[in-house]
Amino acid sequence: MAENALGLRVVGLSAELAVQWARHSIRVNTVAPGYFRSEITGPLYEGERDAEYLRRNTPLPKEGTADDVVGAVLWLVGDAGSHVTGRTVVVDGGRTAR
Repeated sequence: MAENALGLRVVGLSAELAVQWARHSIRVNTVAPGYFRSEITGPLYEGERDAEYLRRNTPLPKEGTADDVVGAVLWLVGDAGSHVTGRTVVVDGGRTAR
C-alpha cells in the first residue's frame, strides 16, 4: 500500500513539474517498470507459485527485462519523445492494464 501511495505522489509531482517547467522547454516524465528479474525481485522468480502468478497476470508472454525499461527511457529522451511531458510510461507487459 505504501508503495502505491508513493508511486502516485511521484506521478503527481512529475505532472505538476511538467506543467511548471514546460515554458522553459524542460520535459518531465516518469517511467514505471513492472516486474523483471533483478537482484531485488529474484526471489519472485525462484518460487514456482510466484513465477506462475506473474506469468498468469502479465498479458504479454515475454518476460520483461531491464532493457525494456531502458528502451522507454531512450524513447523519452530522444527526438521521438520530444513532445511528451507530464506522462508516466508503464513498462509492465500489460500487467496494470487488466
